[in-house]
Amino acid sequence: LLLWLLCCCLFAATGRCQMTLLSGQRLPLQGQGTNPDEPVTIYVSAINNRLVDVDDKNSRFENLLFLQLSWRDARAKRAMRDSTLAFRNGTLDKCNRPCTSSWDLARDESQAFAPQDSCCDNVWLPALDMTNVFELPTGRLQPYQIFVDEDSDAVAWMTAIHGKYFAEMSFRSFPFDSQKLVMQFGYLPKSIVSAFVPSSATTRFLVREEGEIVSGWDVEDIKVVPKNTTQEIEASYFLSAFGTSPPNPDDPAPVPIVSAGVASDAELVSFDVEIRIVRMWKYYILNMFLPLFLLVALSFSCYLTPPESLDVRVSLQVTLFLSLTAYRFIITDALPQSSQPNSLTNLIIVYYFCISFGIPQSVVVYMLCDSSRARDEMMPPAKRSTEGRGKVVSTALKMSKREHSGELAALIDLVSLAAVMLVVIIGSTCIMLG
Repeated sequence: LLLWLLCCCLFAATGRCQMTLLSGQRLPLQGQGTNPDEPVTIYVSAINNRLVDVDDKNSRFENLLFLQLSWRDARAKRAMRDSTLAFRNGTLDKCNRPCTSSWDLARDESQAFAPQDSCCDNVWLPALDMTNVFELPTGRLQPYQIFVDEDSDAVAWMTAIHGKYFAEMSFRSFPFDSQKLVMQFGYLPKSIVSAFVPSSATTRFLVREEGEIVSGWDVEDIKVVPKNTTQEIEASYFLSAFGTSPPNPDDPAPVPIVSAGVASDAELVSFDVEIRIVRMWKYYILNMFLPLFLLVALSFSCYLTPPESLDVRVSLQVTLFLSLTAYRFIITDALPQSSQPNSLTNLIIVYYFCISFGIPQSVVVYMLCDSSRARDEMMPPAKRSTEGRGKVVSTALKMSKREHSGELAALIDLVSLAAVMLVVIIGSTCIMLG
């Protein structure tokens, strides 16, 4: 009983600590202040620090992005000065939002108003939700800086966003596929923000070393995509495309509501950050596709084996078929689960057909040879010797250096070998090239 009570106390204490940590950490784009009198134009810069992980089996990715929003606000300089002076003279007990996360503010009235010495409690910042975020890591680092230019009305807010996101992925062109990873941000009324305008964008920041950023993928491009819509259009799209029942006419506030407190026909603006990644296909060619090709190439030796050796030919094809099945289970477990067939699964189906084709073909040529041998045994000795002296061996049989009981069986073997090789080569090329 004592042990059980101790475990309960530890569990409760751990839960309280985690809740305290979660509640004490600010959301990346948590807004503040009074909205501007006139709509502002916000310029968006997406500076990608590192793509941490791409989980294509669960359609998720983890990324660390530095996002900078910049706009003009004539009130910002006075708001920053008032908050800073109130903190320095003791009127404000605590600065809830220092202008930078890298310094602790000092109550020194002789200091200037640099970002590391200032308080930005009253500076207006836009509030943006993250609509497709899956998780914000608890122990994440979230540095930020708010820069208020004293010589102009410019305001810049840069913050680091470390999170895990949902992503829609397509694997039809695997392993030559590219994916679009999207970070979606919430809408704001156009009465507050007139537009989000793309500005700078870079795929790497603060990392100078050459090499792979994330295992198996290469970051090709990143861009900011602005969006404009209305609450009515956005809600009707999801209801018409994915809804199972319309909202009740008597519902005073039917869902989905994109932006609370905004009229249904009010214009909304937002933006997405799209990261284009390309799969590093050489790894999959060497470790998955090449062993498959060598496996099916071994089946070519079946058509070079004498037709009389039925047991050898059939056992070889069965062994290769089972090996292909075992290999398929291994590589399928390492691939993302998708209802769309990709190039690897299509290639396995073609190779299954090529290997399986050798079994009935071996039976057919064996029966031809067996029937020819049976006719020779039933033929009288004198006639058999006369016909044997006049028999001509074809050039193809001499080149193959094999003994066949009949020219037809040898011809079937050669035609079958050529056909299977063509199917493997042409099929593999077409599937790999899409």
